[in-house]
Amino acid sequence: MDARESFNKWLADNKGRYGFTVAFDPAGKFEFKENMTAEDMKAMEACSAKTITGAIMGGNMIPAMPVFIVVDPAGRFVGSFGLGP
Repeated sequence: MDARESFNKWLADNKGRYGFTVAFDPAGKFEFKENMTAEDMKAMEACSAKTITGAIMGGNMIPAMPVFIVVDPAGRFVGSFGLGP
């Protein structure tokens, strides 16, 4: 089962359990390697730039997955919390 199929299954299994919107980031999760080279770091930055988190926060951060982004009723960014790479 791929990541999207797993997410869809989780979403169906938990329908109605949460009172907030849950979304799937199509960029997916970056697969880290030990002893990453400069080329690997560039690939990580490119992956981060394609994520929803990267689009909102910008920069060359390590893309945390999962990440929780809080938006108020007016659509303003309130904050976020990531569970790590």
